Amino acid sequence: MLKFTSMKQRFLLLCMCVAVSIGIFAQESDTFVPNGKVSATIFSNYHTQFTSEKVNSVGFNLERAYFGYAYNISKEFSAQLMVDVGSPNEMSIGASKSQLIRLRNAYGTYSLDNSTTISFGLIDLMTCQLQEDFWGYRYVYKTFLQEHNIGKKTDLGVILKHSVSEQLDFDIAITNGEEFTNVQADMDFLYGFGATIKPTNEFLFRVYGDYSRLSNNPVNLNSLVSITPNDKISWNAEYMYSFNNKNIDKHDLAGFSLYTTYKIDEQIKVFARFDKLWSNVVENEIDPWNEAKDGNAIIGGLEYTPIKNLRISLNYAGWIFDNSSYKTKNRIGIYTEITF
Repeated sequence: MLKFTSMKQRFLLLCMCVAVSIGIFAQESDTFVPNGKVSATIFSNYHTQFTSEKVNSVGFNLERAYFGYAYNISKEFSAQLMVDVGSPNEMSIGASKSQLIRLRNAYGTYSLDNSTTISFGLIDLMTCQLQEDFWGYRYVYKTFLQEHNIGKKTDLGVILKHSVSEQLDFDIAITNGEEFTNVQADMDFLYGFGATIKPTNEFLFRVYGDYSRLSNNPVNLNSLVSITPNDKISWNAEYMYSFNNKNIDKHDLAGFSLYTTYKIDEQIKVFARFDKLWSNVVENEIDPWNEAKDGNAIIGGLEYTPIKNLRISLNYAGWIFDNSSYKTKNRIGIYTEITF
């Protein structure tokens, strides 16, 4: 039997034991353990809608609720499922006014390497993902593209995302073009491409376009510029143009959105936004084809975050029609977002 009698020998033995223990721990920590996470996001509000002549609606509303589950099967492969519970106001005319429950996401993501992923199934597209992130108040008001139903946010298909460097990312998608509310109804696909350029931490530029081989070859283009000089304020601008909107020949739609956020402290922020939407005048017509909807949005409010998972906003939103014969639509209310 070996005997360690000297202090030096005992110290060496202790060091060897520690080294072996660290090696075993490091090996065990590298072993992947499959794991999953449940998530939910709930939008609700109390609001009043009115024009200069009358109050149109007052009351509480559950605007939207998302319930999801993400599961990491391996280091390279994960899957996600999400259910979207929408407002009864989204139901078509004549339908029963009950909560509208739909499958919003059901897809798998495979990491080819540290810079490239491919997702397939009912996927999230990159049409307005960054716009929603930088706007930051989806529970108060949709992004410009979503509000006017330009482009698809989710769809059945495949998307490839690749990071060339810290300054450049791009994404390519091929989808059905029917969005998550419909199944494939034709033989055409939607082809989308986007690139995000971030030369500095303070500046970001995003361009995106999609194209479909439908009868009138509709094309949607949009861009985003975001400037964040510090952690208190951000300025953002979006521009979009839709050629042959909704596959209707020579019906073009265009617009822009400007918005800013200022953080007073860790719990209080103020935000403001201005949108403008317009359409072209079709040949042999006098007025723009989208005259009944063309106009300007003014949005502003105060947000209070008492805890991490709860946001509360007192805000105003108004839509001023380009056609002065239409009354301005106003809305004021208290809006909340709960996440877990």
